[in-house]
Amino acid sequence: MNHPIESYLQAAEEGFISAQYLVGLAHLEGSGMEKNGRSAYYWLRIAEENSHELRQRTRALTEELKSKIRAEELETLERNVKAAVEHNQLGTTKRTVEFIKRSTASASLRIAM
Repeated sequence: MNHPIESYLQAAEEGFISAQYLVGLAHLEGSGMEKNGRSAYYWLRIAEENSHELRQRTRALTEELKSKIRAEELETLERNVKAAVEHNQLGTTKRTVEFIKRSTASASLRIAM
């Protein structure tokens, strides 16, 4: 069985943005792989560029969907989105790095992407 970080690396190479971000952080922190600033930069920049494309595509799709959802339902959905985003706080916590550390410590972890 492959080491979990190898699964992230394979997923990153196949274009999964979240895996690209995780591999970048893993290189940055030295979690499960060699601490390497150049590799961290590379994967974080790839994730950034692909995230931009993903944001544009999701924005276009959600704008299209807005016309199909009643206003009161849309307000509820937007409140739920805001609460979920505030709860996640991706940029202000170390949860991602902690996740990498936990996953590399567990050989039985299956990556679901």
